[in-house]
Amino acid sequence: MGKEKIKERVAAESMYCEKFMTAKEIADTLSIEPNTVGKWIQKYGWDKDRQDTINNPVKMRRILGEVLMLVIQGEKPKIDTDALSKVYKVYEGISDRINPGMVAGVMKLYDEYLVKVNPELAIKNLEHNKKFLLHTIELYG
Repeated sequence: MGKEKIKERVAAESMYCEKFMTAKEIADTLSIEPNTVGKWIQKYGWDKDRQDTINNPVKMRRILGEVLMLVIQGEKPKIDTDALSKVYKVYEGISDRINPGMVAGVMKLYDEYLVKVNPELAIKNLEHNKKFLLHTIELYG
């Protein structure tokens, strides 16, 4: 794969995982074949990365902030803000329920922090963290 294709693949990954563009939209934007984007999605596991972005509240806040800036600047966002508003209202209705994906995200941040400040304790806590996450999944699915 040439250097140019690597740049295109990196750009395509961001468009797919963080901007939630379709393979066709990405292909049109980058002037490449949609099949190429589809192969990259499968080969590099972008569907999982995209889902991780959706489940990560910090990343979602950043993305929503970018959309808000487009609206403030009078530009048309690439997502349907009316639909987003409706989805958010539904989300608010169920947000009191603990989301195991969010728990996992917070635990990952905590583990990364703990590894830096106290690696021995991080290793010692690892088994309990796994058990707690499994417990959370059992309770809240």
